[in-house]
Amino acid sequence: EHKYLEACQFIDEHIIFIYPEENHTITSLHERFESLILEFGIDGVVVDPYNQIDKEVSATTEQEVANFMKAANRFAKFYNIIYNIVIHPKNLSLPKGEDFKAADMKDLAGGAMWGNMAFDIISVHRPEWFIDRTNPKVVVVTQKIKRKRTGGQQGECVYYHDFMRSRYSSEPLNSPTRKYFCDPDRRAEREQIMLW
Repeated sequence: EHKYLEACQFIDEHIIFIYPEENHTITSLHERFESLILEFGIDGVVVDPYNQIDKEVSATTEQEVANFMKAANRFAKFYNIIYNIVIHPKNLSLPKGEDFKAADMKDLAGGAMWGNMAFDIISVHRPEWFIDRTNPKVVVVTQKIKRKRTGGQQGECVYYHDFMRSRYSSEPLNSPTRKYFCDPDRRAEREQIMLW
């Protein structure tokens, strides 16, 4: 129980959730973000999901994406924040006789425009979804990295999701050496490392 309360306190102190009752436009969101940056000094935002943002002008899907990305990139640069956008792909299906592949830019509404405008594109993929929805395997695929010298490289990492603990591990769930990222049980170990 104390870990739960500690987590709630951390979220309360570090994360602000907003959900405007109406007018979900990029302009109104940026006005909200701006006030939170000025009042609380937030250094990052997440728009989740993108498809809930209202259109401000009539445009093709590609032009909508371009307009959104221009505004988001300008906003992020001006306020020096990280700006994350969660986009759900169009309905994915399992092609006959093929493996279930990670969603890429062509699976998103607006397709190639995301590739043209985004700095990084990362896909979180559950390869066994159509076979066994309880399978914990998750593949994180970096499909685009704009600044490879300072921002990493394309590739993929395999993780395992422990549904009971809501934690990810790089080791299979039955591994005796399994460690979790952001595990409250390892807090003392993290604090000891930070003392160095």
